[in-house]
Amino acid sequence: MKLVYTCTWIVSLTIVMQIFVNLIITFGIKIWPIADNYPTIQKPDFSDNYFDRFSVAQFASSIKPNTFDGTNFVSWRERMVLWLTTMGIMDVAQGKPEQCTSEQGSAFEVKDNLFRGCILGVIAPHLINPLLKKKSGKEMWDALDAQYGVSDAGSELYLMEQFLDYRMVEDRPMVKQANELHVLAKDLGCCNKENPCVLPDKFVAGGIISKLPPSWRDFATSLKHRRQEFTIDGLIGT
Repeated sequence: MKLVYTCTWIVSLTIVMQIFVNLIITFGIKIWPIADNYPTIQKPDFSDNYFDRFSVAQFASSIKPNTFDGTNFVSWRERMVLWLTTMGIMDVAQGKPEQCTSEQGSAFEVKDNLFRGCILGVIAPHLINPLLKKKSGKEMWDALDAQYGVSDAGSELYLMEQFLDYRMVEDRPMVKQANELHVLAKDLGCCNKENPCVLPDKFVAGGIISKLPPSWRDFATSLKHRRQEFTIDGLIGT
C-alpha cells in the first residue's frame, strides 16, 4: 500500500513539472520578441532629425530678455546682445553700411525694423515714448546706452528728454504715472554728481499737472486756480 502511494505521488509530481515546463517554454517564446524591442541600455538618437526638432526661432524665444524697467541695465544689455545675435540682427546696432547695393539696403531696412520692434517689445511702457522718436535701430541702441550705460552729460540730456516728452495716458493709473515722473526727476538730480540738475519740487508738481490727459483737464484747471503751492506728495494725495 505504501509502495502504491509513493508511485502515485511520483507520477503526479512528474505531470505537474511537465505542465510547468511547458508553460515556461510557451510564455518565454511569446515574450522573447517583445524583450528584443526594449534593450536594457538604449542608444541615444543623434541622427540629423534629432537636432531638427530645435529651431533657431525656438532657441531665440527661450532667451528673450525680461522687460527692461530702467534697472539692471548691464545684465539686461548682455541678454539683449545674445538674443539679437541669435536672430542675426545685432549688426543693425552699427548702423547702415555706407556702401551697399539697393538689394542690400532693402534687406537692411527689414532687419532694422525687426531690430526696433524687438527693442520696443522688451521696454517698459513708461520708457517707450522717447525711443519711438528714434529713426533707426542704431539710434535706439545708442540712446539706451547713453541713458543707462554710463553716467555722463549724454545721460543727463537723455533724462531731460524723457521728462519733457513724458505724456500721461488714460488707460494707466494716474498715481503710478505721476510717480514715474517723480522718479525721472530724482534720477536727473543724481545723474551728474559734480553739477547735479535738481528740479524744484513745485516745478515737478507743475510738470505733472501739465501732463495730465484730456479727461483730467477740469481737475488740472481747478488746481491752477488754487492760491497755493503744490508739492509732489501733496499733489499725488489730492
